[in-house]
Amino acid sequence: MKARKYFEQHRLSVIVGVVIALILVVGLAIIIPLGLRSGPPATTQTPTPTTGVATPTASPVPSASPGENTPTPEPGVILGPQACPAGIGNPKHWDAIIGTDNVESFVQSVSCANIMGDPSLQAMVLVRHTNAGATLDVYVFKNISSAKPTRTLLLQNLAQGDARISGYNTVMTAEVDPNSSMNAGKPTAAWTKDLFREFQWDGKAGSFVQVAFPGMYPDLTRWQAEVAQNKTLLQQDTWKLDVVKTAQHFVAQFLPSAPTIPPIQLQLVSGGGARDLTAQVNAAFPIDGTKLGPVTKITLKRLEGNVNGVWEVTAIRADWMYISSPKSGPATHISNPVTVIGYGSQFESQVGTVYILDHLYSSIGHAYGMGSAGFGSGPFTVAVPYVSSYQGGVQEGIVELVHTGGASFDSGVVMVKVLVNP
Repeated sequence: MKARKYFEQHRLSVIVGVVIALILVVGLAIIIPLGLRSGPPATTQTPTPTTGVATPTASPVPSASPGENTPTPEPGVILGPQACPAGIGNPKHWDAIIGTDNVESFVQSVSCANIMGDPSLQAMVLVRHTNAGATLDVYVFKNISSAKPTRTLLLQNLAQGDARISGYNTVMTAEVDPNSSMNAGKPTAAWTKDLFREFQWDGKAGSFVQVAFPGMYPDLTRWQAEVAQNKTLLQQDTWKLDVVKTAQHFVAQFLPSAPTIPPIQLQLVSGGGARDLTAQVNAAFPIDGTKLGPVTKITLKRLEGNVNGVWEVTAIRADWMYISSPKSGPATHISNPVTVIGYGSQFESQVGTVYILDHLYSSIGHAYGMGSAGFGSGPFTVAVPYVSSYQGGVQEGIVELVHTGGASFDSGVVMVKVLVNP
């Protein structure tokens, strides 16, 4: 009551005070710069190249990440594994359907998800064999609550295989390539799972198709990238969360190096900040210690458009050379021999060496890209034969063009991501 009485007695003073306060608030809102009210501006400073790494002030505003943002599902569709309906997740439920006898083969696990991109659940059933290679069969069924579910995918005889449903509702598999550079000549007990594939439902085709992960390094496949992401949560391989360190690892593995060649210089051109989803790092060799030679452009993106995701190299380009065919793409297949068309600086008409890299980044074929420009720049076409160690299907790989010119600084690399047929 006292407060009410005081208000009535001082009504005019209170109203005047409120009006003055409102004027001050509005005035401050006008004075405060837009950049301070809505966060720092979405601009990225471009540094002057220096020895080692030049790091700009990264933008805190998320960048677009085409092709690697988590897709927007159809209404009713949930991304990732889900709980199976009652009884469907029980491995014994599938014995009669698949024909497992629990002696030579058994149902190892059952996972459910909207694998086909519609609101109904599908089941991925893994069947393990008790043979020497501990092979795995991967089944996907729809109409899973019916007495006779419909099979939509079957992958058989994956040596020491495994399979998962990804955060994109794709089917990811892991298996041993017994003839790869990692496993050839070793007993089965010493084998290592080194081959990873991914299958996605294609509504137009009415079937599952194998697709390629957009990343090329440090992870060639989505399976490896998801494992890498989980490792960072355990504080392992945390360099993959740093865009410059990731670029440094790439350069160390793929660009020419020798004691007589000056250290390559990296320039963080854009992105790479804590909230950025994309980044570009330029790599070049110094000329006489004062300026830089031709630039290799490294594009990196966060895994699945997540600001906490590991960085993945998704494109390797250069203004002065390129591969025009084949093109990078989730469904780009190459067959032996593959015709590679491109353009670049030529030294005695040679642009460089074209390599076909398999799932371990091992060269399984190469040829010299020859043009006719002499010591100028121009196009080239070359047929590159290769021999794949994996004959059980298609693997993810890379077509790489490496240029090493007449001088140490005149070097670079470009890459495209492909699916390699046997």
